[in-house]
Amino acid sequence: MSDRELLETGKPDTEDEVKHEKRTKRVLFDLFNFFKFKSLRNSLDRVGLFLKQLWNYFKTHRLVSLIVASGAAATILLLVLILNRSSSVEITSGEAFQTQVQYSRVTVEVPKGAYAGEKSFQVVEVKEGTQEYLKYKELAGFEGPIYKIIPTDGRDELALKPIKIRYKIDPSVYPGDEFVHFVLRYVTLKDPPVVSTINGCEVRGESGRYIEGLAFHTSFVVGLAFKKPEYADFGIKLAVDRPPSLKPDLLIIPGLDQNFTGVIPNTQTHDNPAGSNLWGLLFPDRTVWVYKYPLITTRPRNYTRALEKHFRTSPVPSYISFEAKRLAAELKRLSLRTFDVIAQGIGGLIVRYALESDPTITNVRSLVLLSVPNKGTNVTNPIYLSSLYGRPVENLGEIFGIEKDDMAFLISSLLGTLEKTNAYWSEILPSSLV
Repeated sequence: MSDRELLETGKPDTEDEVKHEKRTKRVLFDLFNFFKFKSLRNSLDRVGLFLKQLWNYFKTHRLVSLIVASGAAATILLLVLILNRSSSVEITSGEAFQTQVQYSRVTVEVPKGAYAGEKSFQVVEVKEGTQEYLKYKELAGFEGPIYKIIPTDGRDELALKPIKIRYKIDPSVYPGDEFVHFVLRYVTLKDPPVVSTINGCEVRGESGRYIEGLAFHTSFVVGLAFKKPEYADFGIKLAVDRPPSLKPDLLIIPGLDQNFTGVIPNTQTHDNPAGSNLWGLLFPDRTVWVYKYPLITTRPRNYTRALEKHFRTSPVPSYISFEAKRLAAELKRLSLRTFDVIAQGIGGLIVRYALESDPTITNVRSLVLLSVPNKGTNVTNPIYLSSLYGRPVENLGEIFGIEKDDMAFLISSLLGTLEKTNAYWSEILPSSLV
């Protein structure tokens, strides 16, 4: 069968249709033959001829032209909507279910019972390069995409359970599982805005890494910030080395107050990279050690991998029991040394758990506890804070008989403590079984 026979159609009925039919055949035949040319120059010539004939065809077939033009316009409009769409997604939380929604690099997970009733949020990507993006970047040092998390009802309420925020890490900037390099930060949408680091973030994931942080409220812009990569060197570390003496070494275990380690700022030198230490000045005849663990700093993947195993296998799966087990191993590693231990806050709970659960540890002579919630504390109980958070400080000040500025400071301090405690928050409540 010839090429022209392949293009034969039904018989035309009128003289105009005959002309149009012939022209259509020529156009289609030229298009068919166009693909048979191997010469680039001939192909370009045929393209020009084909387009000219196609234009003439559309000029005489206005209905076809209108349909084609409408289709092209619709396609362009669709592309514009896709490329310039409102970069957002809505998530809803209810008392009876848990919601997890992934949008671009960020995932927001709202647990069951976080709110008394149904609560909806909108996740909106702030377009990179805009003035709004640059403003938040300057405020918080963000790198890469940033996102607004906004309650659709406009009410910034405190969640009774922490909301998980996960952010995918670009593999090209990931230094390795043993390094600490990233933090999640947020900027509140209030005026003036408040910049805060989400404490105790964790690097997780198998096929790809993401950083996960906990938040008890969601009316802010969240994003990733970089810091200089640091090797995650945890455990009992030497702070001040002194000649051997009859007195035990001093072991400092900090809690939320990282200044408890005793490091004096701006005293580091080439010969003394650790810098001067307050504990070394107070105890000039003792060697000083500090127990380093990621309470408020980001937990690298090597750490969270061991943590996940502990939660799968331990009869008491908790952060305190996990860290106590690691501390016990460190004390046994240094079994030839005897320690007097000074611990603060959560650090005191960790060392107590280590000593009480492992009677084989015999190199701790004495233990001093400072501000340790031995019987638990409701300072990190979101039920109490939720009765204050988001309410007019003027009204609260009148109820409690204090100035509104003092009331605002109290709420801010309670929220700061809750956020700093991060994943440990439920383990230090009076009702905790740890």
